[in-house]
Amino acid sequence: GALMAYRLEQHFLKNIVIFEECSRNIRISKADKVPFYINRIVDIPKVQWKKVQISMKIWNRGEYFYKSNEDINRNYAKKITGGICPTTIERLQPRKDIFVPVYKNCSGRQTALLSMIYDNLNSTNIMFGTQIVNIDIESRIIVDAAGDKYKYKYLISTIPMRQFLSCTKMDEVFCLPCLVKSFYIDVKRSKSDGEYQVIYCPDQAIRINRVACLNKDVYIEATENLSNSTLNNDEKNFLESISYMFEGETINVRKCSYSRFIENDKDETMKFMKYLKEKNVYLLGRYATWRFMLTEDVWETTEKIIRDIGL
Repeated sequence: GALMAYRLEQHFLKNIVIFEECSRNIRISKADKVPFYINRIVDIPKVQWKKVQISMKIWNRGEYFYKSNEDINRNYAKKITGGICPTTIERLQPRKDIFVPVYKNCSGRQTALLSMIYDNLNSTNIMFGTQIVNIDIESRIIVDAAGDKYKYKYLISTIPMRQFLSCTKMDEVFCLPCLVKSFYIDVKRSKSDGEYQVIYCPDQAIRINRVACLNKDVYIEATENLSNSTLNNDEKNFLESISYMFEGETINVRKCSYSRFIENDKDETMKFMKYLKEKNVYLLGRYATWRFMLTEDVWETTEKIIRDIGL
């Protein structure tokens, strides 16, 4: 949402409103709850990018691999989505350049990006602590938890798809054949600053999808709740092999607040998207559509939305 507003301001558009359901401090403190970096420099004004190298490898059946294959790709896609879909592991490179934003003294990568955008939004009205509970697409009115109503001309929804469907009652109008795949995450302190690496785990016997060490944080993503007391032997061996990454011994993987929606019927999805476009509604964001969007994808899509609107 902040990226979209930032792009709109570059086009000198006024009357922009962002609704954030929590305070600025809480919003920024939650920014780095998921792993974040970008694969290429994008033209976000006033953002400085630091280039670092990340190592990528695969842990499968007790061994490390540095190259993927069809079987590994299929198993990993099934593990993270429940079906077939393109995954990062298909394009795995043993070492590659990535880019992280740098802003003032912000330690987190996404924290830095979000803080910079908030500080440089000039005409946008950011309504912190405002939760949207209802969206009337026909009347183009949204309602917050306090009962206040807001009329809009264009709506760019960046909230998770499940929440959007609930707010709009679209699940009662369209039969959207989606598979919802929840995921679970834990964040640890890294033993060594400055290290960037990701380990993917397609092994079906291990409920951990991947582990990402990004400078000061280690992210552990799993398919279900995990704790030290529920780990199986394969999972214990895997975590032991990467114990050099993080300080703590306690694993407590909790459900993430978002779910991934997996597109599995193109025709039904296109009908739904066509209807939204006719009503001046656009979906944008990492969890707002069926397609998992990286930050660089989000930024580029903001320009496409602007062209589509005709601004």
